[in-house]
Amino acid sequence: MPPPRYGQGSVAIFDIVGIGDIDPADKPTPITIGRHQAVERRLPAKAICDIVIATSETSRVDVGTVTLSTELERGCEIAYKMARIVEAKLP
Repeated sequence: MPPPRYGQGSVAIFDIVGIGDIDPADKPTPITIGRHQAVERRLPAKAICDIVIATSETSRVDVGTVTLSTELERGCEIAYKMARIVEAKLP
């Protein structure tokens, strides 16, 4: 039997900060999710993978996962799936 996998997913809405407000030290990677500009932000030391979707210059939706450090890649796969679902509902 494989060992159990643990993690959590979340969606956070920010109405006063955009993707341009992300700390450059987090090394955000520009991507596109659906018809929205976005960035991927991986924080391996904290086992966090966020997909940050721009909704305007000063607003965004963060979709992310926190997993075991050995599961960061899997966490990012899940974050992308979640982000596609969320993005489809955005104006």
